[in-house]
Amino acid sequence: LETIKTEIILSDLDIIQKKLEKGKKKLLQEKEVKILEEKLGLLNDGKEVVINDQFEKKLLSSIGLLSIKPKILVCNVDEESLEKGNSFTENVKKKISR
Repeated sequence: LETIKTEIILSDLDIIQKKLEKGKKKLLQEKEVKILEEKLGLLNDGKEVVINDQFEKKLLSSIGLLSIKPKILVCNVDEESLEKGNSFTENVKKKISR
């Protein structure tokens, strides 16, 4: 779970850094640059991106960040644990609910 989270953050860092580099040439709006720099700071701190309003949602969705996309986690369990889960699925639930 931590490895997946780290890979998502690294991918988003790369996407935002490239967008900011290109944006300086293409003259992004000041508001867009500020949002991207704020999100870059979050990612550098090891946190996933959080959307605060519709403008951010539109901007961040357009550049394809992975951390804002819906995620499905699947746990491979034995047949006895399918319905109620087991200690491993409980650990995953605890970690993702943080």
